[in-house]
Amino acid sequence: YRQLPVLSRHFRVVTVDLPGHGRSSPSAAGYHTTTLSSLVAELVNAITLDRPTLITHSLGSVIGARFAIEHSQCLSSLVSIEPAYGAAISTARPAFDLLSNLRTTKARDHLRSFVYNLDTPTTPKEVRELHLARLSSLDIRVATDMLASLWQDEHQISLEPESTAYLSHLSCPLLEFYTDPLRPLWDWSKASLPIRQRRFLAGLGHWPHQEEPTLFNSHLTNWLTHIHPN
Repeated sequence: YRQLPVLSRHFRVVTVDLPGHGRSSPSAAGYHTTTLSSLVAELVNAITLDRPTLITHSLGSVIGARFAIEHSQCLSSLVSIEPAYGAAISTARPAFDLLSNLRTTKARDHLRSFVYNLDTPTTPKEVRELHLARLSSLDIRVATDMLASLWQDEHQISLEPESTAYLSHLSCPLLEFYTDPLRPLWDWSKASLPIRQRRFLAGLGHWPHQEEPTLFNSHLTNWLTHIHPN
């Protein structure tokens, strides 16, 4: 909601609620990241988007990476904000703990606590409240299935070394945003990326596009103008 007014001045913008999120109904096909990336591809074709840039965040970046590799002909570039791929086992431990806790009677409390801890003391109050409000309407089964696909599936691409092995097949321009300069990163030298950029917005929480929208939007619009000059 902090990007739409800026981006829509210059670009056609389509926002997507994944199945089981926002206004989208649950999916009978499940919530594996491969399935969801195929649904995104169907949408792109259905509304005749001409090789758009896909802007993704967190778990959505894994879906975006699969889309960029499995449906490369549909995409011009990929933007990943705080991506859930490229993680080390040690840094992913809180996510594994959350998965276990989502199978308890206090699942929603654990989910709220997990998301709350992704913020920082500088995260605006309205952003915190937005996240908690969205969580209140999220089906716990949807969250559990998506996180299990992300971290526990035998074909997961979130953890290293599987992440770099899969992402090495990326061939489109890639822009990544991170907030922790000490975070382990996947080895993008293994991929044939025609253009690649990383932006570190240090000190922000997991939603830098919402916490510092002016700074984020500046980086993003510069990228989009370069990728889509017309």
